[in-house]
Parts: sequence; C-alpha cells; structure tokens
Amino acid sequence: MFDVLGLMRTKGLSFRQACVASHTDSRTARKYAGRALTKTSSGKVRVSRSDRLTRRMQFLSPSGPYALSVRGSKAASELARYWIAVDWYLATGDDSKLTAFEGKRMRSGKESFPYLTDRHALKKLGNANQVTFEDLYARAA
Repeated sequence: MFDVLGLMRTKGLSFRQACVASHTDSRTARKYAGRALTKTSSGKVRVSRSDRLTRRMQFLSPSGPYALSVRGSKAASELARYWIAVDWYLATGDDSKLTAFEGKRMRSGKESFPYLTDRHALKKLGNANQVTFEDLYARAA
C-alpha cells in the first residue's frame, strides 16, 4: 500500500498504474491509504504531498534491527535516507552521508530513538548480515 503512494509521488504514476506496478489491489490501497488519496471532480485519484499514516519500519540499534512505528511520509523518507546512508557506508567505506544523522533522533509515539551512527557498530552489524536495506519495512507478524 505504501508502494502505491510512493510510486504516485515519485514516479508520477496514476493510481491504477501504481496499483498494477506494486501488485496491490485498488480496493486494498483505498482501504489503508484512503486519507492520503483524494478523488477529483473528474474522477481521477490524486495523492497528497505527504501523509500522517503509521508505518512499521526497521530501525537500527547496536544489537541489530527492530520494528518501530513511524508516523508520516516525511519521517518514513528520513528513515529511508538513513538506511541509504548506512548501505552506502557499508558498501564503500564513505561515511559522509552518515554525518547528517549524527545526534539526530527518530520519534515513535512519545519516545525518540537515536540514529545509530557509530561506524564500528555499523560495520559489526554489516559483517553479521544484520543490515539489509531491502527489509526497510517491518514484516507483519
């Protein structure tokens, strides 16, 4: 369902095209993302620039990844940028993208969690195959 919203926002796909591309039934997408979608007078479905929907996403701690509830597309995008920075660092050794997250925290409900930027801890998790960008969204239990 978040794939549909993302494809509409970043690729400019129509609602129907985004549903097909993400293998998501349009009724399912409307059910779960309805607040982020609006119908125009001509019947076209549009997506808002951002939303406040809650997503379960992977977050990194020194002991490994865990699921965290992230509210809003802006926070989800920031977490995705963090994962890209981590992936870049582990692949190239270049930590320049990680510096943007030093001292920053991710809010989840009433709590906030620091982004893991310790290079040694990241390398340790990477060597143990605990860091995989493909698993950004937490799996449903």
